[in-house]
Amino acid sequence: WPIDGVVQIMYEALFGYDTLTGKMVPHLATSYERTDKHIEVMLDNRAKWSDGEPVTTDDVVYTFHLDRRYPPARHSVWKYLKDVSKKDDPRVIFELNEDNYNPLYVQDYLGENVVLPKKGWEKIERKSGWNDAEGKSDYMTLLKFKNDSNPVVSGPYNLLTYSDQKIVLKRRD
Repeated sequence: WPIDGVVQIMYEALFGYDTLTGKMVPHLATSYERTDKHIEVMLDNRAKWSDGEPVTTDDVVYTFHLDRRYPPARHSVWKYLKDVSKKDDPRVIFELNEDNYNPLYVQDYLGENVVLPKKGWEKIERKSGWNDAEGKSDYMTLLKFKNDSNPVVSGPYNLLTYSDQKIVLKRRD
């Protein structure tokens, strides 16, 4: 919500990409290590949501599994992933798909996909009828969620007000 540009400054990804150096730079994570089988990401213990709660490995795992359940039109990262799981706090394992191997695509996605707070979004997903056993929900209900009432964010800005003509963000200090 409401557009990608605003989402990118309200919510952060694990990494960013520095076009001058060609390197991944830390955002919500401090580092990553890539092997032939997986990418292990170390979360930054200083990363906090706007409500003061820490960004956790559960948030990261939940967010990436959201993309598995509701694949975004522009991304197909799950073709290249076997699983995303919590190793421990603060480590997340992105297990690579050996049959469709593309670690650079997955690595790029770590710098593109914003992390969402599980505690808030899980409630929204449940309201849309998500059922773990059946693995489905009413996707249209989920799409109607505006996230416009004091959203919990990780980025440098939060939503102050919006209308059909403008979006006003407030800097988080």
